[in-house]
Amino acid sequence: MLIDIGEGTIIQKCDMIFILDKQVYQSSSIYNQHDIKLNDILKQAKSVVITSNGVHYSALAPQTIKRRAYGF
Repeated sequence: MLIDIGEGTIIQKCDMIFILDKQVYQSSSIYNQHDIKLNDILKQAKSVVITSNGVHYSALAPQTIKRRAYGF
C-alpha cells in the first residue's frame, strides 16, 4: 500500500519503520550524526518518517501520517 506523506512524497507502508515527531527526532543521536546540515528543511517539517530506504521529512503531523497508514 502506498502512503502520501506530503510534498509529493509517496512511500510504501511496508517500508516504514518509524514515524517521529520533529522534536523527538532532533533530540536523538540519529539527528546529531546525520542532519545537522539540514536545519532549514527541518524548520518546515513536523514529522520524520524513517524507512528502509532512508529518512523522509514531512510537513504533516505524525498523527496524520499514522492515520493515513493505519486508518486510526
